[in-house]
Amino acid sequence: MVPFGWSAGDIKDAVQFSIRLCATFQDAGCSNSDFQEAIDFLYGLQIVLEHLRTYTMENPGHLYSKDIEDLVQQIDRPWKKFRDFLKPYEDSLGINSARSSIARAPRVVLWTLVAKEVRQLKASVGQLLQSLTLLLLLQLL
Repeated sequence: MVPFGWSAGDIKDAVQFSIRLCATFQDAGCSNSDFQEAIDFLYGLQIVLEHLRTYTMENPGHLYSKDIEDLVQQIDRPWKKFRDFLKPYEDSLGINSARSSIARAPRVVLWTLVAKEVRQLKASVGQLLQSLTLLLLLQLL
């Protein structure tokens, strides 16, 4: 016969989830600023990538132009993945959000729960940016 009821593990999981949920609501104000920081990072990067594309198109003969162009193309995929990941949160956490706290609550909770993934997406773009920075420094020499 299968026992019914709550096991000690179920209660422990429920308590841990409740603690995490409470912490999420306490950090709700941070969620907006964290989200805006991610958006600012993405759109600042978009501007830089557009300038680099223009530069490599106008200066194809420079020593590292082809390598810079290749890295810009490599950054496009994680950049688009990061942008697409953020889109569902825009209405609730964006700077122009007109939603009430209650209407925003589900997205605030989700944003806090996916914070690790946001850091990973930002890091994946950041690693390629380091390589790009080195190439740009070599271009100056």
